[in-house]
Amino acid sequence: MPTAPATEAATPAAPPPAAVVAGALFYPVALASLVLLALFQGDRVMLMQTVQSLTQSLPDAFWAAATLLGNGSMLFACLALAWRRRPDWLMAGLCTLPIAGLLTHGPKNLIISPRPAAVLPPEQLHIIGERLAAASFPSGHTLSAFTVAAILILAPRCPRPLALLVLLVAVIAGLSRVAVGAHWPTDVVAGMIGGWLSGAAGVWIVHRIHWLTSRPAALLAALIVLLSSLSLFFVDIGYHQALWFKYLVAGMGSMAALQWLLAGLRRAPAPSFPVRNSS
Repeated sequence: MPTAPATEAATPAAPPPAAVVAGALFYPVALASLVLLALFQGDRVMLMQTVQSLTQSLPDAFWAAATLLGNGSMLFACLALAWRRRPDWLMAGLCTLPIAGLLTHGPKNLIISPRPAAVLPPEQLHIIGERLAAASFPSGHTLSAFTVAAILILAPRCPRPLALLVLLVAVIAGLSRVAVGAHWPTDVVAGMIGGWLSGAAGVWIVHRIHWLTSRPAALLAALIVLLSSLSLFFVDIGYHQALWFKYLVAGMGSMAALQWLLAGLRRAPAPSFPVRNSS
């Protein structure tokens, strides 16, 4: 008996209901907005120095490594590690690139906000890595980290322990931007809000465009992430205290993306997108 030909692409997952996305967005964004408003009303210099006095209890190398987890290439390399089971995470991340870019660079170009190093004297600010002076609001690293956190939390069937771990890492990455002297706390909270919105948009998009489940899309994504991960070996993104960490993530991401690319070229079955339970 002849068998039906195998389908080339995986069946797309059911998109998250609008009510689920709206509910998942409302509380964290509302809370972060209230925190941001309160921070703007306070003494940001005193708050900056208070946070830095607490973060200096940990070594500079820790905060350097944590702040690297807000770099886009580092985050894509991390997401590539899950390509076999959760390709939708990486696809959602790629879909957020224009959104996150707009939410980051739009305010930076419209709002004149000097960074702490341009306001505080050197003896009142602990700087790790490069001294940055302009375009403070919002924190792009924080926005990127919270974009990934939102993707994992809002995507279907993410294990709760993993979601909590990723959220904790995103918070530490955001805190690191204050620890290294690159941003005010208000910049970090704004980055949290923008990242959450960006990640939610990525999850919404990736479950509505059928082409993103196809083999050509997987090949393109694997190639993009492979090149992005390899670039970490050659591009100086700062924070040399954690250079070993950058190379470790770059190596793991490159290997994972290469495996994904070779699997696609061999026409192996495409990893499927998980479906959200209707209950």
